[in-house]
Amino acid sequence: MNVYEFASILGAAAWSYPISVLIYRKLIRPRIRLMPADSSELGYTAFGPIFNIQCAISTDKKDALIERIRLEITHADGDKHVLDWKFLDETQTEIRPYSGEGGGILTKYETAIALKVSTSVISLKKIGFQDDAFLKKSRDYNQKVSAQLYHLSKVSDSDYSKELLKSKEYTDMTSFFNNGMYWKVGEYAIRFLVTVVSLKKPHIETFKFRLDENNIEILKKNALQFDLLRDTILGNLIHRPAERVPQTWDWVYPKIERI
Repeated sequence: MNVYEFASILGAAAWSYPISVLIYRKLIRPRIRLMPADSSELGYTAFGPIFNIQCAISTDKKDALIERIRLEITHADGDKHVLDWKFLDETQTEIRPYSGEGGGILTKYETAIALKVSTSVISLKKIGFQDDAFLKKSRDYNQKVSAQLYHLSKVSDSDYSKELLKSKEYTDMTSFFNNGMYWKVGEYAIRFLVTVVSLKKPHIETFKFRLDENNIEILKKNALQFDLLRDTILGNLIHRPAERVPQTWDWVYPKIERI
């Protein structure tokens, strides 16, 4: 072996390590792990069915860019609904005065678009999920009511807001909200489908929770509050100030367990 051959071998050896590292980084995939809190927050509001959960998210081997988290929630009787993430809420700091009085918690609220999870730090977020199918129908009903209101404003000489309350469009909208509360007594299975940029298939983890009769009675009361919102809704549609009705939504907190 001459000196030139030896030098070429050394050069090839010098390149082998960075090339192998590059190949490793290309082939390695993040390994996601969800660690939800013991209890979830479940409700029914003007935004429809809602499922909120405080969750720690970790990734092993490689940083992960999460672009969607979706829930498939299935009742024991087979009734299935899909909820998509809508917001991320993160506690940033807690203020505790020396006096022991006052203080508070500072949080960071974000629309759920994407979430970067690092191998070095666990990401702790409150994730809010809503039903896109419900929200779409809600927008459709609102548009029909707005169109009917516009029509009445052009053809009616009287207080057309009262005529609107008797219209089919408004009746359909109230019926939709009053009957849209699909939570019911029994056990639910939840599949978290986490879409990660570098993974071809969603990462899936499965949990369960149970709702009892007391939970459902609490949530049904929320469904009956639509009439209390009527004056505010009409005020917004007619573009005149309406006295805002104090609105309090009740929540239930079922225990969540990994399956």
